[in-house]
Amino acid sequence: LEIFVTAMRGYPEFDAGAPGMTVEYDGETWTLPVGESTCFGLVLPHGDSTLTLHGSGSLTVKYREGAL
Repeated sequence: LEIFVTAMRGYPEFDAGAPGMTVEYDGETWTLPVGESTCFGLVLPHGDSTLTLHGSGSLTVKYREGAL
């Protein structure tokens, strides 16, 4: 999954539909719980970022850029 950050750094929000789903970015891996979650440690910088997703089931990703 590619995300382009236009302004401020921010973090993705996930809604995983099945257990065992993971997301990998910059050498780190996060296991996503079923349901809605936010990976506050997964901060994406300005520009293009590629997240690698593993597992099966439905997954919704929202991205919220930071705000002052």
